[in-house]
Amino acid sequence: MRSHLPLHYRFMPASRVWGGIACAFLLLGGWAAGVSARAGTLGKAHKLTEPDRISILRTMVAAIGFSRHSLPRGKHPIKLSSTGRILNLHEIHQQVRNSGIAIPRGGRVQITAIHFHSHSIDFDLNGGPQTSHWYNHLQFGIGNGPMNSIPNQGRIGGGRITLRFHGQVPALTTAEIRKELSPIIEWNLREGSAIARYHLPPVVRKAIHRHHVLVGMDRSMVVAALGRTQRKYHEQNVTTGEVYTDWVYGKPPAKTTFVRLEGNRVVRVVTYFPDGHRIVRDQPQVLIVQRQAPVAPAADSGPRPSLHRHPSLKQQPESAPLPMQDRPIVTKPQINPNAPGATSPSSVPNNTSSDGTGTIPH
Repeated sequence: MRSHLPLHYRFMPASRVWGGIACAFLLLGGWAAGVSARAGTLGKAHKLTEPDRISILRTMVAAIGFSRHSLPRGKHPIKLSSTGRILNLHEIHQQVRNSGIAIPRGGRVQITAIHFHSHSIDFDLNGGPQTSHWYNHLQFGIGNGPMNSIPNQGRIGGGRITLRFHGQVPALTTAEIRKELSPIIEWNLREGSAIARYHLPPVVRKAIHRHHVLVGMDRSMVVAALGRTQRKYHEQNVTTGEVYTDWVYGKPPAKTTFVRLEGNRVVRVVTYFPDGHRIVRDQPQVLIVQRQAPVAPAADSGPRPSLHRHPSLKQQPESAPLPMQDRPIVTKPQINPNAPGATSPSSVPNNTSSDGTGTIPH
């Protein structure tokens, strides 16, 4: 039976042969177990852990930057892939046209909350998107009167960025998260101010570059042109009653500039020079039109009361006076025959239409 085996296997006991095969299988199993253990260790190292989440919350919440795009109002987030591509850019532009702008391009943004999910991370900007609650839809009324809704005097709302990954959220550092959000948020404050000026008219950009204030600018443009000042004086115009603020740049006898703002607009700029003369500018030099969000139609307070009431056994309340458009039109002119120059009704032309509405033809 062993004649077909080599010479060194013919005289080897069968137990030793089977023992060697068993050792080989044991060694192969141990190697496979080690490989799987190392793979599991690497997989756990690339998964976001609880200490990583705490580190991200401590370093990223309250981080300040500038928006590279105009972020719309509404509850729908901006979807950003891990490769830096905005997934719903067309929807964002459509929401800006329909709902208005919550954060303008170049506007200051701040991360206010972070939400972790299995395959994504949500970053709330400037408080997150505005949400509607049940108490925003309450209406109240007395008797059969019209229902009045409670006005919603909440904040305008911010935005939300959803950072998506192909698989589970990997282990990320603060620098990596800033890089992932860089297509939407500019973290360099100097570059952010340049983004804020990019969408302005060329005349305004040129004036800001020369540190020159024009009548018609807003507060952010003044800060971009001359910086912030600690010398601010609030006064009231005796003639118009408007409250204005004077921002003072410089100290006499050097060149001093007084920038007067009413609300958010520059209405007057006075510059004093060391030689004693001054330049006063109070005529609008630039017109900045802010895009307003479309006004939502007022909530319907119920069906309009009909002029012909249905028969009912209930006691009807005292009816309110009809609106002007529902009042009947008197078609027959009232003439005082005793007045000087009065004519008889037959001589007055009939201005009523054939349908009896009483409208005067043109």
